[in-house]
Amino acid sequence: MVPGTIGVVDALPLTGNGKVDRAALPALLRAPELGGAAPVSAEPSGEVEIALAKAWAEVLGVPTVGRDHTIFQLGGDSLLAAQLVARIRESVPAAADAFFDQMLRDLLEGCTLAELAAGLGAGSAAEPRSGGETGPDGPVALVGLDGPGPDVLVHDGTGGLPPVAGDLAAAGSGLVVAAPQTYLGLDPAVLVDWHASACADALAGTAPLALAGRDFGALLAVEVARRRLEQGGEISWLVAVVTEPFTPDLRDDLLVEYAFARALGVAPPDVGLPAEADLARAVEAAGGGVLPPGRLTYPPAGQEAPGVTDVLLRQAERPAGERLAAIAARAGLTGAETERRYEMFRHSLDAAARHRAEPYAGDVTLVLAFDSERWPSAAEAIPARWRDLCLGAVDVRWSR
Repeated sequence: MVPGTIGVVDALPLTGNGKVDRAALPALLRAPELGGAAPVSAEPSGEVEIALAKAWAEVLGVPTVGRDHTIFQLGGDSLLAAQLVARIRESVPAAADAFFDQMLRDLLEGCTLAELAAGLGAGSAAEPRSGGETGPDGPVALVGLDGPGPDVLVHDGTGGLPPVAGDLAAAGSGLVVAAPQTYLGLDPAVLVDWHASACADALAGTAPLALAGRDFGALLAVEVARRRLEQGGEISWLVAVVTEPFTPDLRDDLLVEYAFARALGVAPPDVGLPAEADLARAVEAAGGGVLPPGRLTYPPAGQEAPGVTDVLLRQAERPAGERLAAIAARAGLTGAETERRYEMFRHSLDAAARHRAEPYAGDVTLVLAFDSERWPSAAEAIPARWRDLCLGAVDVRWSR
């Protein structure tokens, strides 16, 4: 991507804890001395365009908005885009029933004010582009769990709720995927943002909310919390639980199946996959981080990992359907349900690898639920990654 504006400043704005204040950066690019003036555009025409222009000007902090302007030409970013969508739905009658996520996506893809107005008039912003499939209450569903713990537990990437224990098992409710085909039809590059907006929409109101998620659900919970704050709500507690020490960019089929089995509460050795201790030694010996597909199954000569290479080779000889059937039997699910959840799990992993999160302004409790002695690289890298993501405090806790 080529930036629309390049500016030179004397110093970058910093937060109180010494990190770059990314929320303040767009204001620098709007400064006249950096050449951030938007291109000349015709004035808005028609009731809808004029109402939209008023909302754009208020949220983006600019005196005028032309019908051919995009939010990025006016100094906007993804955070302001979400705030703008919320304002438009509140103040523009034609947008009252518009689909939040589709409007956000349109803005982020660079639609002009005139194009947005035309879309509202035609109703195109009221449905997702993936085909419009929804559950009874939209693309996500809020299911009651009636526990005294966190208010909401976010799904873990399989579309359902993870088999968790302790405080997370006592969540009051859970967010699950109600429209699998819509979820699977989304471009992985925008899935996290789109789905987080749908989840935030499902959590009506602005009362303080405690959110929690495990693995992919932890990433999603942060994005839901971000949108909750943008919409004027409060987050009383955000818990991110990491049980899988793998990098988000997991591309090896057998390792994906390993992580999927664990996501369903199935012990990998019970379905022909390596034990955690053996796998950890092999991953660490290979350098940790992103492993090329097949690296542990077909390693260079002399680098075979006992208890891993031989086990994975036997597993690779089995048909993929047979391997998933073994997981289904152990998880107590039908074959069709397991295949659907596996497809969503892979799609979620792809989305997580492509997602480029912006800094989160709140605090996070990070629970690391894996053996730090077995996974020393992950024990160092994962907290560092979360500290880079969060501008607030990151309270790291180990549960093993």
